[in-house]
Amino acid sequence: MPIPHIRIENWPEYRVLEDSKKGYVVLTVRSIGVRIVWDGKSFAEITLSHRHRSKVCGLCGNFNGRPDDDMWPKYGTVVSSTVSAFARSWQYGAKCSNPRHRKKQGKHRLES
Repeated sequence: MPIPHIRIENWPEYRVLEDSKKGYVVLTVRSIGVRIVWDGKSFAEITLSHRHRSKVCGLCGNFNGRPDDDMWPKYGTVVSSTVSAFARSWQYGAKCSNPRHRKKQGKHRLES
């Protein structure tokens, strides 16, 4: 997978690197406190700085320090009972396949 370019001079607004060991692309946007790791297929990991605490929602939870309320479905008033039901509530478009759940290194991870 070709990477368009790498900007490193004086830590610019963003940096894109390829982790050749794992085959991941890593995008860091320091000015807004976001880091995205992507395998080019179905795995993505998003890391947010603390300035985003309690200001987000979705598949990654709401980042408020209370994991018991992280599985709110897209449209609903009750926390989802399973990881798969939660993931399906956030599916976008007909081309999305149903998620397969697996546990890796003590963390839940969804794959399509």
